[in-house]
Amino acid sequence: MKIDFIGTGMMGSLTRGNSSILVNDEILFDIGSGVLAKLKDMKKDISKIKYIVITHFHADHFLDIACFLLMRYIRKEQNELTLIGPKGLRQKVIDLMYFTHGDNELNKYDKIEEKYNLVFQEIDGEKIELANFTIQAFSFIHSTCVPCNGYLLEIGDHKIAYTGDTTECDNLDTLVKESNAIFIDTTVMNTTEAHIGFSRILEYAKEYSKKDFYLIHRSDAIPVIEQENMMYPEEGDIVEIN
Repeated sequence: MKIDFIGTGMMGSLTRGNSSILVNDEILFDIGSGVLAKLKDMKKDISKIKYIVITHFHADHFLDIACFLLMRYIRKEQNELTLIGPKGLRQKVIDLMYFTHGDNELNKYDKIEEKYNLVFQEIDGEKIELANFTIQAFSFIHSTCVPCNGYLLEIGDHKIAYTGDTTECDNLDTLVKESNAIFIDTTVMNTTEAHIGFSRILEYAKEYSKKDFYLIHRSDAIPVIEQENMMYPEEGDIVEIN
């Protein structure tokens, strides 16, 4: 399983873009503000992206979906695209499209699936099978942001977790236990109502020493502490999960 790190930072970072990873060139996790530009800078072929997985509807995880759809449309890259995310995803995409490109045209996006060759998969706790992989949603707690999902992606024998933003909760414990590698929110030093703390991630990494923890959504204040299974990826890095 190949992982490209498109963005590894949090909103406001001076050194990193908003968090996003690309799996096997076709599954993109989160598409926040600036991610589309990063994909272009890295010369990624967006026509190969078949799935976009959204954790929640904050701008740093979701905003670039409108421009992504318009770019595909203008370029006539009309291969089927599946959007996976929390309940309400379809309406949120439509609302964003109206806000950015509506031009006061009523009913412009009533047939958004047909116009942009989209399939919406809104999931809340269930596991779905898609082509050569399965993905399961886990409901997370991110302050007052509801809904907010994390995901377990399974391809063959490999299971990776992508948390998005979350504080400490039972579903995060489950996701860590179920996965082989974890791409985890690392925004703050100590846990808050919105984010799990770096100090808690360090405890996780020590408890699950056979699992690899990839620290993304990092603030500039997060230190680098040497521990064999804690990784601090930079944008443009590529790893193989074996």
